[in-house]
Amino acid sequence: LVGSEMCIRDRYIINTGSSRSSKTWSLIELMHRICENNESFRVTAWRDTKVDARATIWKDFQKVLIISKRMIYANRNKTESYYAYPEQNTTFEIHGADDEEKVHGLTQNVSWLNEPYKISKDTFDQIDMRSDVMFIDWNPKKSHWIDSLSKQENAIVIHSTFLDNEFCPDEQRKKILSYEPTEYN
Repeated sequence: LVGSEMCIRDRYIINTGSSRSSKTWSLIELMHRICENNESFRVTAWRDTKVDARATIWKDFQKVLIISKRMIYANRNKTESYYAYPEQNTTFEIHGADDEEKVHGLTQNVSWLNEPYKISKDTFDQIDMRSDVMFIDWNPKKSHWIDSLSKQENAIVIHSTFLDNEFCPDEQRKKILSYEPTEYN
């Protein structure tokens, strides 16, 4: 980030990887930093439904700010699911892609699609045309419109696994490793 303008080379930043690879928490940290370092920005985070968005992104965002002792920097509105950064005139908002009026009406500087498995290509296109840059995080499970998006010239794909996450709890790490194929002699 430079001054009040973001310096991002690629329009689409796609984070792929396994469970517990820290994709979501890393993007929460990034969204917070975008909000605190840019003037008059609207940052939106999307999930297939508002209920899912509140249960995942909203809860995790609060955890990250509490753990990092930065909750004091942002004003929280629980009812509308957004954080306001008054000094910067910037907001971080949680939305569900099931609200067509919001999908077709919101203009934002940064959009983040969190695990958009059920978000249609048409819905993505509506959010995309109203955003300057888009972040996507997901665990690829099957063929999806993200596959073709990731091949575009203006997209970058970042891959991570739980092995990249030094904060992954030992018991979760062991469980994930138990799924790995075992070689027998």
